[in-house]
Amino acid sequence: MLVYFSINLLMICFSTLMVFLDKRDPLEKIRFLMAFQLPWKMPNLLSIGVMPDWAVHLGFRVYSMMFTTTIIGLLLSYLYRARTWCTICPMGTLSDMAIRKQNTTM
Repeated sequence: MLVYFSINLLMICFSTLMVFLDKRDPLEKIRFLMAFQLPWKMPNLLSIGVMPDWAVHLGFRVYSMMFTTTIIGLLLSYLYRARTWCTICPMGTLSDMAIRKQNTTM
């Protein structure tokens, strides 16, 4: 899971850079698992003014990643047991690795 999210984050950064350099159009749709575009449009809750295209693109990409992890977490907790996602989520994996490393040095 950590590898998937590392690749996802790298793709988000790369695509945002491409939008910033005007080599690609910003994507203003939410995607599930980076591949499946969802059929609804997000409502505009705040009118901040004119935002640069790269910032809008970055926001939608980050929201898509959060949406994907929420759906996966809900499915795992329904199908298996509560807090299953916490054992495989990237933050849990990284913190577990740090705790193990700290315990071995003591």
